Amino acid sequence: MVKKTTSSPTQPRRAKSHFTGKAVTEEGFRSLSLATVQRIKLTNPTLSAELHQALATLATNHDIQKKIVSITFDGAGTRQARVAYLTETPVWKTTYRLVLDEGVSLKKGTMLILRRLVEDRTYLVKNRDTKAKTVLIEQPYRADWKLAEPKEPTERTRDLYRFSLAVDPGKSATLRVKETLPLQESILLMESGIDQIVYYQQAKEVSQKVKEALQRLVQLRHTLDDARAQQTRLDQRTAEITAEHARIRENMQRLQQNSELYTRYVKKLDQQETELEKLRKEIETLKSTEEEHRRELQNFVMNLDVA
Repeated sequence: MVKKTTSSPTQPRRAKSHFTGKAVTEEGFRSLSLATVQRIKLTNPTLSAELHQALATLATNHDIQKKIVSITFDGAGTRQARVAYLTETPVWKTTYRLVLDEGVSLKKGTMLILRRLVEDRTYLVKNRDTKAKTVLIEQPYRADWKLAEPKEPTERTRDLYRFSLAVDPGKSATLRVKETLPLQESILLMESGIDQIVYYQQAKEVSQKVKEALQRLVQLRHTLDDARAQQTRLDQRTAEITAEHARIRENMQRLQQNSELYTRYVKKLDQQETELEKLRKEIETLKSTEEEHRRELQNFVMNLDVA
């Protein structure tokens, strides 16, 4: 096939395309304008059959809803056969939930949380035939998941579960398949947020002993956090006074020493020096208090062994 483009002298910007083909005839090669061709017939039966087979294969591959089913019978003679089918409708509803029913334990500064991830899947099968059907449902087998419902599959291969489901004529049936995946989470009690600890303290699945230990842990964490917060406030006040000291001393260099403002600045510096001395003593005391609270908390969590 050849494409030719021509343009009109009066309208050079408007081009027209013509498609032509080459045909082999008894007189040799002949050029044909494809715009005038309405029908093509292959005179070679073998070539025509191969073309139809190729087109059918292409049509099948482009339509994922179509499947070719071949049925063969052994033996000779003519017989009647009835073929029925079930409409494939892979409809299921899957839900996931995280269950904290395996408990929480505390051991040497770490909270161990055992959970189960539950995958609950329900299959719906409709039988539109007039006869009862038994459907075999396949679901992937995962080694780390445990089958909870039903207790056993009808069959199990290396990669699949198979479940048998009987469906009455014109009826629907459901199959529930529930699997669980055990999960373990570790939380460092010295570093985790208090809100996270309080959440497990209030969880109904947690034992009373663990709740009491977590309650004591929250109290110790609050005490330590309060000491740190007080020290932070004192450090901020110290920084403010130091910055104001620098500003006042810079202003005093421009004043006469016998001026009233200079005298006020001297008095102000004296008051701030007194406050700074007091702040430094309080900060040192808070540092010792914070260290005591930190050691108390660390000793408590490192000696935990509660389940």
